[in-house]
Amino acid sequence: MGKFPRRDRAGAGLLVINQEGVTNEEPEQAKQCYLQSQKVGCSSDPALAAIFSTVRHLNRTMAYDGDLDKKIETLTPDQVAGALRQNIDPAKLVVVTAGDFGSSTAAVAP
Repeated sequence: MGKFPRRDRAGAGLLVINQEGVTNEEPEQAKQCYLQSQKVGCSSDPALAAIFSTVRHLNRTMAYDGDLDKKIETLTPDQVAGALRQNIDPAKLVVVTAGDFGSSTAAVAP
């Protein structure tokens, strides 16, 4: 196990981001994964129908999603770290662990 117990790793990761920021690679990789998932999400008729339904329900246009994707593409590591610092307080993080921990055959995640 690492430096922090499993339940504390998320909070520890957020503390590191708050103190040190994020690397250039982290937001780049996250942006590429997100944008790729957006493209894949539009590749089937049922998925498109769900998107159109959501867009209509939220009274938006498809241009809104396109503009959002462009904004995400231009995010910098400093903007990402700043948004995390502004909106997520590691001290208020609640980690919930659920399962059958009494069983000797239960698998334990690292």
